[in-house]
Amino acid sequence: MMIDRFLILLARHATTVLATGVFVGLMLPPLAAAMRPLLVPSVFVLLCAAFYRLDWGAVAGHVQRPILIAVVAVWLLGIMPIAMWLVVDALGVSPALASALVLMASAPPIISSMPFAQLLRLDVPLAAVAVFVGTLIVPITIPIMALNLLGLEIDIGSLELMLRLVLLAGGAVAVATTLRVAVPAARREPVGRGVDALLVVFMVVFAIAIMDGVTATLLARPAFVFAMIGSAFIANLGLQAVGACVFAALGARQALTVGLINGNRNMALILAALAGSTEYDMLLFFAVGQIPIYVLPALLGPLYRWLCERADRRFSNRE
Repeated sequence: MMIDRFLILLARHATTVLATGVFVGLMLPPLAAAMRPLLVPSVFVLLCAAFYRLDWGAVAGHVQRPILIAVVAVWLLGIMPIAMWLVVDALGVSPALASALVLMASAPPIISSMPFAQLLRLDVPLAAVAVFVGTLIVPITIPIMALNLLGLEIDIGSLELMLRLVLLAGGAVAVATTLRVAVPAARREPVGRGVDALLVVFMVVFAIAIMDGVTATLLARPAFVFAMIGSAFIANLGLQAVGACVFAALGARQALTVGLINGNRNMALILAALAGSTEYDMLLFFAVGQIPIYVLPALLGPLYRWLCERADRRFSNRE
């Protein structure tokens, strides 16, 4: 049917569609303002859709390698926030930007890590497990790391932040699990294709909604906004490079996967949890931080694929 072909086409060109959504939000401020109330609900729907489509067989396979999963989780949610805090402290970054960068490094991988990993021909199961484990444990790690250990200045208590994150992440897992049980096995794949497209649609909704107010700030304070955008790109690329280098011993495909999930963090989850509880400059960073998340996979795709193909050729030559 026409609608099915459209949904498949939408999911297949996810990166282009998502990058377009960001710029639509910037170019059409009234649309971004109209979609602003959908911001938090879209984050919840995205989590539900991602967990519904999670490959539980792949998760089970990687669970048999608990040491690798534990090391990756500690790296993502333990070491990275401290490392980022040390960097921003040494550079003398402004308090709002410093807090935003540390929270970025404290967040779990974005839920689109799985389709991005598939498009880039990386280790999809590893990305899936990292998303699942990271999202489940982040309600504990962020309050401990960001608020208690590093003492970030956020207008919300650690217990309240933990509760909000539990409701978002835990609620999404509960809804996704209920749907998987309710949908007959024969219908899961057709339903799953619709969920894939739904995932893209709500990512676009989120991308447009989060740009509310950014255009006005860009016109009023262009240098400040461009500095925020530059910081987001530098942080994303830097985290990707560091993650890939540190885990190089795993092989190119897995190392690049760790790099991908290390740089692309689910700031949307943090934003939803902090809604109404933090200053505008920090929210602005979370908004413009979506630009590299949506743009870089399309730009870096050829490089990622070339590195993987090069590693595959080396492996074949050794055999």
